[in-house]
Amino acid sequence: RTTANALDGIAAARNDIFLAIDELGQAEADNVPRVVYDLSSGAGKERLNQKAALVNKKQWRLIYLSTGEISAREAMELARDKVRAGQLVRLVDIDIEDAIIVNPHGQSDIDFVDDLRKKCATYFGSAGPVFVEKLIEIASTAEGRNGLEDGYQWCMEALSPEFCDAEQSRVVKRFALVLLAGICAVQYGIIPLEEEEVIEAVQTICSRSVSYTHLA
Repeated sequence: RTTANALDGIAAARNDIFLAIDELGQAEADNVPRVVYDLSSGAGKERLNQKAALVNKKQWRLIYLSTGEISAREAMELARDKVRAGQLVRLVDIDIEDAIIVNPHGQSDIDFVDDLRKKCATYFGSAGPVFVEKLIEIASTAEGRNGLEDGYQWCMEALSPEFCDAEQSRVVKRFALVLLAGICAVQYGIIPLEEEEVIEAVQTICSRSVSYTHLA
């Protein structure tokens, strides 16, 4: 139920990082398509100040995620508007109804969730700055930049389905960035996982989202 002005400010404040939106489906139905386009556009609306002069519009570049009991497609359909392919690739549906917790690492699902919540609260904000510092160090050399580019291409190939249309390719590109970041975080010693775990997780989520991209 956030206003357009507030949404611009929230998105700009999270420029180049991650934006979590709680229950997009709770927004008024007519606002959902607009929210999707506004967040994905990377720029706020041009506005005038009290002196009728243009105010510099806010800009951002981010990945955003929303949870909900209904899909983005269903939320947009409630607006009684035709769902367009461009909307579906801007806010990608990921069906996780039967796979919320795949591997609780020897714990019960409840204990795993509680432990994860506590660790997120304790260590939130610690890994990001270290990751960025290491990434800048790697990207400061031609060899490092070439390695990142090659890694991204590998991620694209690892995630792309056999028959990939234009809309699906746009979705895969975003997940390829996530996969590359995850692999780099493992290699930099930032997260205590194996590369295979990261690859399997992103492949699973990507395959679920790509299958929902088509307009039915």
